[in-house]
Amino acid sequence: MPRRVSIDKIIALAALSLLVEGCDDKKAASEKNFTKVLEADFHVHDALCTSNAHPNYVITSLDGDSRRVRFALDEGVGSITPTVVKAAESAGVIKVDGYKPTQNLGLSARYYDVTLIDPKAWTDRGICAGTRTFKVTGWTTPQLGQTEVSYDLEITPSYWIKKEDLQKFINLKHAFKVGMQQTNDGWVIMR
Repeated sequence: MPRRVSIDKIIALAALSLLVEGCDDKKAASEKNFTKVLEADFHVHDALCTSNAHPNYVITSLDGDSRRVRFALDEGVGSITPTVVKAAESAGVIKVDGYKPTQNLGLSARYYDVTLIDPKAWTDRGICAGTRTFKVTGWTTPQLGQTEVSYDLEITPSYWIKKEDLQKFINLKHAFKVGMQQTNDGWVIMR
């Protein structure tokens, strides 16, 4: 009998090692991989944060004072980032000192000069009205390296904004589908 137990252990360890090895395959169609792609994409294209508000986003310290900053916002049709700035000012976490036209950033962009009243509201992505959580709910069987991923998106308001105020300019829960393409480096969102 002891010999049988050791064979069972060997088989179990071999199966476990195959399972663990497969978990790190960034090309695999998995909830983990698709969630990473969604999180990375929204970190770059997140309208809830001012640093993602303009493709040529610029931030500078004004007058050598770390509490005074300048950043560019796109105020084009559909942009909610000016609303984020107004909400942050209404909540008392920033004070908008003024606006300046931008040069070479596009007609719908302008610089905001801001004093940070509550520095905790400022993150590496600027002022964020909330954070996003993704839950991949399914995907189609990949064909020719492509799949459609279904996911739920939930927004949790930042500490400085009321849920009701955030809901005025963005839905806090969404269900989406997005196409993804498999590459040598893993999955990417199809644009």
